[in-house]
Amino acid sequence: MRTLDLFVFIDAMGWDIVEKNQAFAWLDAYRAPARTILGYSSTCVPSILSGMLPQEHGHWTLFQRAQGTSSLAPLHKLRRLPKSFGEHHRFRRWLSKAYGRYAGIEGYFDLYALDFGKMKDFDYTEKQNIFSVSQTCFPTIFQKLDEKKIPYWCADWKKSEEEGVASLRKRLKEAPACRWAFLYFPRLDGLMHRHGPQGATLRLYWYEETLRELTRDLKAQGWEVRLTVMSDHGMTPIHRHVEIPTLDGTAGLRWGEDYLALYDATLARYWFLRPQARERIMESLSHVDFGHWLTRAEISREGLCFEDNRYGDAYFLTNPGVLIHPNDMGQNPPLGMHGFDPADIHSTATILSNHPEAHSVLGETPRIDDFYRLMATALPPSVAETKRIYTPSRQELRSQALHLAASSQASASSRKEASR
Repeated sequence: MRTLDLFVFIDAMGWDIVEKNQAFAWLDAYRAPARTILGYSSTCVPSILSGMLPQEHGHWTLFQRAQGTSSLAPLHKLRRLPKSFGEHHRFRRWLSKAYGRYAGIEGYFDLYALDFGKMKDFDYTEKQNIFSVSQTCFPTIFQKLDEKKIPYWCADWKKSEEEGVASLRKRLKEAPACRWAFLYFPRLDGLMHRHGPQGATLRLYWYEETLRELTRDLKAQGWEVRLTVMSDHGMTPIHRHVEIPTLDGTAGLRWGEDYLALYDATLARYWFLRPQARERIMESLSHVDFGHWLTRAEISREGLCFEDNRYGDAYFLTNPGVLIHPNDMGQNPPLGMHGFDPADIHSTATILSNHPEAHSVLGETPRIDDFYRLMATALPPSVAETKRIYTPSRQELRSQALHLAASSQASASSRKEASR
């Protein structure tokens, strides 16, 4: 019987969502919540594919301070466009596609709502296709598989989820020597941004039935499928908006002379060009009830120690459920968001597997960059990384235990109600 290691990535499938919906109950050999890393998919996916922290692979948020001439600099000329046109989502979507092709950007590219007047000061992070063997500037599992000539297949992230499943089926028929595969399912993330975490149920059901049918068919064709389903983070319901650009003390300061700033959905990032700007901005946000400045310990723990400060001199993180709005990432506030404190239960990622080595490789409390080591079990031992990086604190373990107990009680109550 041929063996296939099948890894399925489902964007934003948080542990609390899996538990609430009792999803993938049939995939029960190994089930664990996994600590995410502070940031967004632009942070987490590179960490999963490489086993590295952001400071090692270089990817954190999608926009960073330009080092020299920015690849976005030509767009600065559009700053005089009427806002009603230049900020319109349809124009932005078209421009992102057109400019990405013009600039030769192969990775995921979106200008979002970044002001054209800021374009020359910032650059885009994900210029390369991180799923490609030849393009990434950091080593990934795909490069390792290619180096060791292990036959594998990876979904095209630009294609639909349905097309991805169909392509995998075709690949396994045409190349029966394939030993390793990676399916990419991003749609759940968008659904929950628009509808909140409650928007997950129907798509979760589709994932379950699709993967159940796929593994059943492959087994009938003589495959032993070692299936792993994993995610990068969860999704937190939004309950409050804060207009940080009007509260952070930047009014009266000069852009490009005193400071620079980028406002992600949950992070406000600042570069201080003069000492008085640092004092003024940091003091303005030091006594608020909706977030805090990241400490050195937090920055170190999350692997965000960038020597060149390309992502900021200081980072302000909002509390779970609090959205920065307006921000540079979108005009319409979502009902669900991620990128909050990784210790928050809504942020917790998921890993489910019937892989025989899952428990011994990952243990009870994995972090998402540990997933690489399970994917690397297909590699020779000298190539696979076995070093453990992350150990959760007692507080995190206690918080997870309390949430799991509450989830179990809620699930039992739901089943009791359903049986009446």
